Amino acid sequence: MITIRPHHLIDIIRNIGQGRSNVPHPYGHAQHVITRAIFNGAEREFMLVARADDLCKPCIHLSQKGICDDLLSQLEEPVKKQDYNDALDRRLFEFFGLQEGTVVSLDEFLGFIESRFEELVPICLHPKEDMTGRRGGLRKGLEKLRRYPGRTVELI
Repeated sequence: MITIRPHHLIDIIRNIGQGRSNVPHPYGHAQHVITRAIFNGAEREFMLVARADDLCKPCIHLSQKGICDDLLSQLEEPVKKQDYNDALDRRLFEFFGLQEGTVVSLDEFLGFIESRFEELVPICLHPKEDMTGRRGGLRKGLEKLRRYPGRTVELI
C-alpha cells in the first residue's frame, strides 16, 4: 500500500492525462515510480496523509524530520512548500469528507474526483498553473485509468 498526499495522487492523475514524461525528477522523489505502479495496476490501495509520503521519501528536499525545505519560488512572495502542501491537503480532506489515514482504493479515489470534478479543479490549481490545462489533464487521466485498469500500458 502506498502512503500518499491526496494532492500528489491528483497531480499524478493529471500528469498521466497530460502525457507528461514519466522519468526521474532531479530532486530524486518517487513520483515516476508511483506513477508507473498506479498506471500498471501494481498499486490499487492508498493511505491518504497530510505529511511526507512515499513520493517524498527519497527527495533531496526532505529533512530527516520529514519536513520539506523547498520553496514555491514562482510566487511573488516565495512560500514554503511544506506549508502550502499541508494547507492544500487539509482542504482536500475536508472537501472529500475524509480523515487523514483513510485507506482508499484507486477506484474509490477516482470516484471522489469524478463526483465533484468542477469544484475540485480550482482547489488543486497550483500557483501560475493554467486552469484549462489542469482540467483537461485531470479529465484525460481519469479516462486513461478507467480504460486501462491494471493493464501494463507504456508511459512516456
